Amino acid sequence: MAEESLRMFYEKARHHGMAWALKRTFFVLMRKVFRYDDSTLILYQIDGQLMPPIPAKIDGITCCWVPEKDKDQILALKDAQLNDELLNDHFRKNGRCLGAYLDGRLIGYIWVFFRFFHFPFFDYTVQLKNNEVYCGINYVIPEYRGNMIQSALFSELCRLLLEENYRFGFGSVIKDNLSSRRGVEKAGPQAYYSIRVKKLFNRIISKTETAIS
Repeated sequence: MAEESLRMFYEKARHHGMAWALKRTFFVLMRKVFRYDDSTLILYQIDGQLMPPIPAKIDGITCCWVPEKDKDQILALKDAQLNDELLNDHFRKNGRCLGAYLDGRLIGYIWVFFRFFHFPFFDYTVQLKNNEVYCGINYVIPEYRGNMIQSALFSELCRLLLEENYRFGFGSVIKDNLSSRRGVEKAGPQAYYSIRVKKLFNRIISKTETAIS
């Protein structure tokens, strides 16, 4: 796992350049020593219009709801955003999971939440009305990234939700997650709000909320 992470860092450093690599190394050291973090969440508005299907670049991808009994398949993807406790909470209280499958294997997913969605790190909650949803958490395993799977999942999710009369929604990505931002923005949502939080020793020392016009 460590070797794979180093390889990914090396590839990103080659792509983004030495300045990016030095900046990332500095923040990693700050996080390890001082538990410092500086992160920005971008929120997106999703209108209720039916968008054309966005195909993945890999043939054979199918999208369907993941039942709670198959939660072990989600955990097997080793997404750091989720653990067994959170999965149980998401399924039983507030959410559904749409999965992307290739030859019967789950390779990615996107979650949709009803009523509300809370971001513990940012101390922020999206409150939802009756016909609104929040779209996220999303994940695609590394070997299949860059193949429009996230965009395909999102367009299929919008189609399914429109069938259930959900007409408006929200989504989000972390600002530094460039691949996720590209996937979301290709699917059509517009950024409307950002929340930047700085933490030291896991305590919020600065929080800035900004409307995006």
